[in-house]
Amino acid sequence: MTLADIGPLDGDGGLRCRLLQELVVVEDESRCLDAAGVLLERAYRRWSGRTDCDRFPPLQRWQAVEPGCLGGAERLPGALIGAAAAGRRAPAAGLPALLQAAVVLHSGCPALVHDTPLPGRGPGLLADSLRHGVLVSIYGLREDDMALAESVLAGCVRLGVLQLVERFSRWLPVRAAHRPVSAPGSAPGADTGGEGFSSPLPVRTVDPIAARDDAVVPVPVVPRRG
Repeated sequence: MTLADIGPLDGDGGLRCRLLQELVVVEDESRCLDAAGVLLERAYRRWSGRTDCDRFPPLQRWQAVEPGCLGGAERLPGALIGAAAAGRRAPAAGLPALLQAAVVLHSGCPALVHDTPLPGRGPGLLADSLRHGVLVSIYGLREDDMALAESVLAGCVRLGVLQLVERFSRWLPVRAAHRPVSAPGSAPGADTGGEGFSSPLPVRTVDPIAARDDAVVPVPVVPRRG
């Protein structure tokens, strides 16, 4: 697979990916951690022990992107899915890392999530207090399911634990890799078809809550706002 098959061309013939950013306010951090933990636990169960990671179409697409052209974000799907397939879970590092790992593992889209303090909205002294904001940046090539990536956040919004403040997107240039890169945790000689990969289930409040101390992957790179 090449980027010519998976990315739209800009005016000068280059390749692009879409950057979608959502700014949200954390309304209930404890419940948000629980909801993100449920999604992340499902994602770990989905990938644990799999030896066919390189058949996952989003992974194939992002392996065709030149390393470093998005500051390292383009390697997140391969790194996180490969680690999950091998049964590796990094120590907990807070809500941004939980949300990031859940988005990437369910959708295969690179995502960066960072705390972003926002001004208070109350009168008088309350106006000077900061609210806990989170900036979520999701990258998608033409065939990527960005709606699935957004659904992780949408579930938290519907539960009332996150409030969407702003949503915006733009196109970024990407470059094709010089040679294919194997996905971490994938089996040598595996097929390149995409059959057999399922979508995540919606979050339900009756689901058992995942332990948060061992189910998170740290955020490795700084987001680019635009």
